Amino acid sequence: TLAVFLGNKEMLGFILSLKSALQWKYGRTSNALYPLQEIDTVEPGRNDIKDSSVISLMVNKNTLIHAEMTEGLIYEILLAKWKHYTRRMYNRRFDFISVW
Repeated sequence: TLAVFLGNKEMLGFILSLKSALQWKYGRTSNALYPLQEIDTVEPGRNDIKDSSVISLMVNKNTLIHAEMTEGLIYEILLAKWKHYTRRMYNRRFDFISVW
């Protein structure tokens, strides 16, 4: 989280690569696991928002440097969260407001 606080994208990438676990690799293609406890904003099992998570710090800093840090892995995580959770909630609320 210090890398995000300082706005250092290279340091964040390096730290995430150190904490990742490589599952498999075939040529230039690979699959790695990343620790979502430090990256994601939601506490597992409690649904509490963590202010010290990587995504929370990026959003709350509100600078261009932090916006550019969302490229790559963080963007993929946000996109997956949108597809699986947020889009459904957004569509339900939009449908409700449209009918009301």
